[in-house]
Amino acid sequence: MKHRVGILGSKGKMGQRVIAMIAEAPDFAVAEDLDAADVLIDFSSYTALPDHLSRARSAKTPLVVGTTGHGENAHQILSEAAKEIPILFSPNFSIGIALCMQAAKLFAPYFKTIEIQEVHHTQKKDAPSGAALAFAKALHCDPKTVRWARTGNVIGEHTLIFSNDNERIELKHNAFSRDIFARGALQAARFLLNQPAGLYTFKEVFI
Repeated sequence: MKHRVGILGSKGKMGQRVIAMIAEAPDFAVAEDLDAADVLIDFSSYTALPDHLSRARSAKTPLVVGTTGHGENAHQILSEAAKEIPILFSPNFSIGIALCMQAAKLFAPYFKTIEIQEVHHTQKKDAPSGAALAFAKALHCDPKTVRWARTGNVIGEHTLIFSNDNERIELKHNAFSRDIFARGALQAARFLLNQPAGLYTFKEVFI
């Protein structure tokens, strides 16, 4: 039996890639009716988060949230909804980014200076990226110091630079396809199907 996945933002670039990845997955099918979905994946817009949380809570449906650009109250409303349903929120669903995060936390205490840089395509609405802001938060960096650029069709490029007086380490991640994020979101959906109500992170999916 296949689990039915409801895609919020199905017409967007990420929504379309999730649908394509579902077609290759033996355990998932696209839910034609969102109200009948076993799990929801949201790649729409941060402005729709309250409505989508309300829908998921009413149907008691697990929800994967991959939108970025949220305001300061996002964590509060996610936490409140997570008292009733399992929710996984992540600004990035790349396993590579998640591993870079773990490595960065190991490097950070040993270096005086940490720089965060990111580049994305010109159609990306939020800047800096959600992943860059997550790095800044984890490494206790001022988010206003994140250097970002929007150019061409760059899927995603994040660079972390750790430096002292006499040495420097660069940790760089390049995304060449949105498929890595789509597959990660489906991994998150599989994870949520077996979880009780609560607010989860992508790290918990594979660590």
